[in-house]
Amino acid sequence: MTAQQKSLQAPTLDEAGPDRVLHVDSLGENAHSKVLPFINQSVGDTVTLEVDTSTGNSFRVEIELTADTLGEVLTFAIPTETFKKGLVPGATANLKYIVARVNQSPETSLPLLIKLEK
Repeated sequence: MTAQQKSLQAPTLDEAGPDRVLHVDSLGENAHSKVLPFINQSVGDTVTLEVDTSTGNSFRVEIELTADTLGEVLTFAIPTETFKKGLVPGATANLKYIVARVNQSPETSLPLLIKLEK
């Protein structure tokens, strides 16, 4: 198996669409990022979504996998203010998630780069 095959897929951002542009002024209270199920999931694994913007904002949220969430798409609510605060032309946001498993090194997903616009 190659390194590319072993990589965790990038998260998605529902409101950005396929063009990867997020129109911040059209957001409600939150934007929604999704993480698809990944191989070898186990109850107790933690998935941490990290959002960092080029304007210096950041947001982190963690979900611990349970029997109910195992194999399901995980949805993370990201406060709109994360993207809106200090918004300037040309701003971007980088989203990724980290999977921490018991007695194993954490794995980081491929990144998702989003362009931020009013």
